[in-house]
Amino acid sequence: MTWLRSLLLTSAFVLLIFVALPTTSYAATIYCTAQGYCDENVQGGACYASDPYGCSCAGGEPSCVSVAVSPPNICGATCAFYEQCQCAPYPQCSNGTDDDGDGLTDYPADPGCSSDADNDEYNAAPPPPEPTPTVDLRCQGGNGPCAVAYGDTVALSWASNYASVCWTAGGTPDWTANGWNNNAPRNGSGAFGPVTSTVTYTLYCENYANGTTNTVSDSVSVSTSGPPAPVVDLRCNGSTGPCVVLSGTNVTLSWTTANATTCTASNGWTGAKGLSGSESRGPITVPVTYTLTCNGVSDSVTVSPGAPTTVDLRCNNGTGLPFTDGPCSPPPGNFELQWTSANATTCTASRNPPATNWEGPVALTGAKLLSVPGGLRVYALTCTGASTAVDYVTVNPGINDAKFVSQSIPKTVLTTGETMNVSVTMQNCRPNNDCTGLSTWMDTANHRLGSQNPQDNLTWGFGRVLLPAGTSIPPGSSYTFPFTITAPAVAGNYNFQWRMLREAVEWFGDYTPNVSIAVNVPIPPVVSNVTANIRDYCTYGPGAGPGADISWTYSSGTPQSAYRIQIDDDVGFSNPNYDSGTVLNSNTSVYVVAAGLTWNTTYRARVMVWDGADTASLWTNQTICIGTGCNVFGTAWTTPGGPYPVVAFANIPAKPVAGQPTQFTDGSVCLGGGCQAWAWNFGDGGIDTVQNPVHTYALQGAYTVKLDVTDGNSNMCSITKALNANKAIPFWREVLPW
Repeated sequence: MTWLRSLLLTSAFVLLIFVALPTTSYAATIYCTAQGYCDENVQGGACYASDPYGCSCAGGEPSCVSVAVSPPNICGATCAFYEQCQCAPYPQCSNGTDDDGDGLTDYPADPGCSSDADNDEYNAAPPPPEPTPTVDLRCQGGNGPCAVAYGDTVALSWASNYASVCWTAGGTPDWTANGWNNNAPRNGSGAFGPVTSTVTYTLYCENYANGTTNTVSDSVSVSTSGPPAPVVDLRCNGSTGPCVVLSGTNVTLSWTTANATTCTASNGWTGAKGLSGSESRGPITVPVTYTLTCNGVSDSVTVSPGAPTTVDLRCNNGTGLPFTDGPCSPPPGNFELQWTSANATTCTASRNPPATNWEGPVALTGAKLLSVPGGLRVYALTCTGASTAVDYVTVNPGINDAKFVSQSIPKTVLTTGETMNVSVTMQNCRPNNDCTGLSTWMDTANHRLGSQNPQDNLTWGFGRVLLPAGTSIPPGSSYTFPFTITAPAVAGNYNFQWRMLREAVEWFGDYTPNVSIAVNVPIPPVVSNVTANIRDYCTYGPGAGPGADISWTYSSGTPQSAYRIQIDDDVGFSNPNYDSGTVLNSNTSVYVVAAGLTWNTTYRARVMVWDGADTASLWTNQTICIGTGCNVFGTAWTTPGGPYPVVAFANIPAKPVAGQPTQFTDGSVCLGGGCQAWAWNFGDGGIDTVQNPVHTYALQGAYTVKLDVTDGNSNMCSITKALNANKAIPFWREVLPW
């Protein structure tokens, strides 16, 4: 880099010399012979350069030169001699010589050379030297070192001043790509990696000033953990094992891996295996263990032969009644399923159509009380061991019906995300008012209000309204279902219609009238003027910690209902040091002092708010900063190096007496490196710098005492106290009259 810049400077110098060669000619006007005068009594009619009508030059220095003439005949008179005018060129800024004798070649770079026609050069003070360049390279927003996850990129940002060229070194290959190892941007940012080991990124910058090459650099170290450990998952017949198969049959082995490059089978099988796959192995007549090892990590499954699996599922027509293989026809209420199995390791319940009360894993043997379904249903039990067995029972219950009574919908125009309390009243009766022979609605029987429109789950956030636990609605009775709907996030017109059902059994009875609800997009609130007001650390003391008053301006058609404040030392707020969460409050100014904030750290704040319709604003970053530590743009502030002193003192006596000494005792607390300096001002012109001074007030009167205390971080705080110096009590002594 230096040789290139030297070559450029040399080329420029040669060019400057070429341009500076003088090309001006100078002409003299001989006024003496044309417009002068002849005085025979003064030097025989001489020409004087100082004469205003004498010798003058255009662009040169005039002078008179004697010229002999024979016969002299000037101005009509005879002169002994006459003089001719001549011109000498002025010193020039481009003539390449040192005309003014200051040791510098006369080019415009010579501070004494101001113009080509300057014949009065002077030695001005040389210009100040070019500043030394600076460079600041950061990782993840800090000075480093930084740590990132294995294989991730690292965020680098850099800035330089007074640099003519910058170049990169070290780091990952993309740090020196695009020719950056020769010429990199002087300012920039980006993500670099992937980082798979500890690396050091370096940025060099330099300039050439005042004949000197100045080179500076900055580096950051980025570390990472080692590559993730290999993961191996070997299964038999889809299970993590152990597995049991019917004696003499095969087992299916399947496996997956992560972070592995090679796999080898051992024990019940051998050879190299792919990183994932499946194989059929067998026949299994004795217990066999299969092991798969990938990059030093192993997983095993054991497969054993077994007898055939059997299962028996039965139902009854009500609690306490005999169990049969079915079908069963229980009355409204409850019925019971009972089952046994042999040579099974797992049993799974299912129903057609599906139902949550008979679904998923169950014990190998057992019984379960269930609510009577609303229609014909088939219950199944599948048990697996060495083989798989299934048994079924059919249950065909009684009748359900419902009649619409009324519904309450306060309004039919909502904004997106707005909530509204509504209700629907249904009667356990037929639409023709015949209420006989119907089932009782019960929460245990999964009777509920629902919507048959599958979009209602997306529209209102749910599609079912449950009966409260323990509720039963006998035939002829009515029940009001109260619930809350939330308007969808997309504007439009949406249907509101409901009907009774027995979950996973049937829909029954009247539909509610269909109501169209219009949903409009609300105008979100706006946050502006986010301000960090840094309090006086002397006033709030060390207990307050590093914090700030965060305030903002709220704008919306409805009042603010909540706010959220985040403070982070990262410009991207990727992992905030402080997060208030959503606070239900209308305040627009909050004092934040949190354990997550530390001393000597630069922080930024941002705010989000919600309006009365619970519509959220966008995040708005801090733009204003007031107080100590604010940066020049108001978008961040830096906390002090440590807590400020808490200043206190006492004086004895508490009420000083004029003419008598008063002891002042410092009671200050300094957590930032201890108290280091004291400055007392006693209010009467007296001062002191010891920690616990003694002072005497000469005159009685009211005084204000001030104490300044400075800690080890050079933080200084003060306290003032008003004191009254009382008049000295006179000493009375009896004097005899003689």
